[in-house]
Amino acid sequence: MKWGKPQTRTKRESAPAGARSGDHVVWVSTAEGTSNSVYFYVQVPTTLGVVSVSTIATGSTGGCTSGEDYGIRVAIKYQVFDQSTQAITSSYMEPQEKILNYVLNGQNYGDLLPNWADIGPSQYPGTTKCTDGSGQFLDAPYGTCASFAFTNSFTQPISILAGTARYSVRTNNVAITSSSQGHGSVTNGSDIQKSR
Repeated sequence: MKWGKPQTRTKRESAPAGARSGDHVVWVSTAEGTSNSVYFYVQVPTTLGVVSVSTIATGSTGGCTSGEDYGIRVAIKYQVFDQSTQAITSSYMEPQEKILNYVLNGQNYGDLLPNWADIGPSQYPGTTKCTDGSGQFLDAPYGTCASFAFTNSFTQPISILAGTARYSVRTNNVAITSSSQGHGSVTNGSDIQKSR
């Protein structure tokens, strides 16, 4: 009789699209019996947290230009969190957005971006199509620049596409104003606040 070395098979699996979030248990049953149970936790994108908001300088990539220097543009760094407010550390999540109800100086231009579109990459350095390995991404350039004083508002729903599953994670109701050249402010009324 020959004895061979037992073979160990390790396979990393992603939860299927639409998998129920939270705690799960798995085991293997064969003719020889049932294995011990293995517990695992399925994270789903649920919210975004603002890590930082940085002003993009006039004349730099993504910033206002000298001819249109009313307003402000910023770079917003987000962290994706799961249903237990734990960071999801995955580089396979795709942030997408819509731009709805766009109003400039009292005139409603409707939905500028009515269908889901990738937030990145853009011309701004560091923007990417998917999150980085820590589950973070940059939304930049973000804001409005013009050659005149203005008030601007819009709604920005944000979702995370993970495989074929979409998760709504945030809606920003944004207000941007500028009354003089070289100045502007942007706010969503809570965790996005920046002025120059």
